[in-house]
Amino acid sequence: MKVAMKDARPLHEKEVPCAKLETERGLTLTLLSEDRPYIRKFILSMVTTLPFRDTPPPSFSLEPAPGGLLLTTVHFSECTPQLKGYFERMLHEFELGALSPYHAARILEMKVFSMDEKRELIQDRILKAIHRFPTLFDYDLFSEMQQFFLAQSDQYFRTRKVREIAQTLVSLYVVRKKIETLSEKKPKLRHVEVKLFRRHLSLPFGEERVLSVVVGMNALRQHEVFKRSHLIKAIQNILPEATFVSGSDYQEKEKSEGLHLLSLDIEKEGGFTQEEVADLKRWLPRALKGKVEHLQRSLFMPRNEEEILKHVLTLGKELRFAKDAPQVILSFERQTDAKLIFTVILARLLLPKMPSLEEVLLASPLRPTIDRIKQLGVLRKKYPKEAAVFKVELPLGSLLREDHSIDLYKARQAILSQLRAVFGPVRDYNGGMISKQNEAFRHLEKALGPVSQTHHYLLEQFFHSLYPLEKRSLLNPHLLKEFFLLLLEALQSQKSFIEKEVHPHLFVVGESRYLQALKEASPPLLTLDLEYDEKKFTGLVSRQGDRIKIDD
Repeated sequence: MKVAMKDARPLHEKEVPCAKLETERGLTLTLLSEDRPYIRKFILSMVTTLPFRDTPPPSFSLEPAPGGLLLTTVHFSECTPQLKGYFERMLHEFELGALSPYHAARILEMKVFSMDEKRELIQDRILKAIHRFPTLFDYDLFSEMQQFFLAQSDQYFRTRKVREIAQTLVSLYVVRKKIETLSEKKPKLRHVEVKLFRRHLSLPFGEERVLSVVVGMNALRQHEVFKRSHLIKAIQNILPEATFVSGSDYQEKEKSEGLHLLSLDIEKEGGFTQEEVADLKRWLPRALKGKVEHLQRSLFMPRNEEEILKHVLTLGKELRFAKDAPQVILSFERQTDAKLIFTVILARLLLPKMPSLEEVLLASPLRPTIDRIKQLGVLRKKYPKEAAVFKVELPLGSLLREDHSIDLYKARQAILSQLRAVFGPVRDYNGGMISKQNEAFRHLEKALGPVSQTHHYLLEQFFHSLYPLEKRSLLNPHLLKEFFLLLLEALQSQKSFIEKEVHPHLFVVGESRYLQALKEASPPLLTLDLEYDEKKFTGLVSRQGDRIKIDD
């Protein structure tokens, strides 16, 4: 059988699909293909959407041919070099798309120029997924798709392939369903699901490799906050060089308050290695649990004036010699939505040629609000003692920990540093133990090296969960290092507990439920009582030779 066209060589059935281009009288494209369900839409999209032409071709026909074939004819009255070059390049793609629906979809992804058409292709893919996997997907996926379309900009769709956007939508749906199912079974536990995909963005200067992250997590309390900034911070704790791709984020907002559902893209110079992706997959679920922010009611606690007067007199008595450093007591007073407010009591000796306390404080970068300045007598009938009570405000932004709790230790250190810059050495009257613990923690960070940066939040939790308290600052930092490394190993292990010997010490770490019957002949050097990843962990350090019994 032959199908012939006027002024054109015959197109043979054996050659189906085949395309031919004639340029004698204008430009004529002829395509013979099987008449499949998708083929008409494919051809229409290819010939009516041209990058350099706003109007459709003046002559266009789709005619059934014998043998279940379809004959397509497209004619332009003029054959411009631009038009000819375009269709010469497209001939092979016409044949390839007519041969396979898969290739047709991929070709259209690259040729679509209208955002509406691109959204329509995404919708087609979603519909196919529902028809193919009816037990996994329901038609409520369409409502989520519409919400996604409204939230994302044209630039988001312009730089991403149809297949990849559809994959993101499907992943958001699957993650949400999985978290909802797990929450129904175990409502008191935090459930986290993470999916990662390598992607290529089509940008004007070329393709850019990124990593797409889809995250779902159930809410355990009212007034939980988990946004893009929390997710980015969790990612950067694991991969510090990762940066957020602007305009790539999406957060489902109109669903129930019991779910946090987000997606975004991240990038890194040189791309992400397989090892980095594996680390992110392994550690991100745990890191996310520590990034949920909890909104809490503010405290009302009127200041105790009697206690302040007592502290003023106490500091005055500490000034016994002319060379004594200024004495300081710091007390947390209250918190607002943007700052912390501390009450500071400072007592010092007023030596000759010294400016008054009021003059020094008002000229300092602390910018305090002075409550009162009081004379406390005279040392050796020569050096007046003076004390000041004032308030200092600190912005919250620099004091937030990784879980968005407020670091009062860091706030104290910030105020003390500024006081030392103004007055020189000062004595923190009620912060001696805190100072020693901060010093011990810095030594531990140094001993751990890069590990301390990767797991900084966990390291803080670990250090402040060691007992007895005084041992934190007295024990060798290398002993604490071995203890922490064993904890990291226990977090990744499937074993109920892990033991390790580093002469002359024995270390044990495991989940508390498995170590409830832990017994020993003598008290340990150090114990660990840690709650992390919504699990309780117990550990101990003993000298080798001490008998330890763990009942299964």
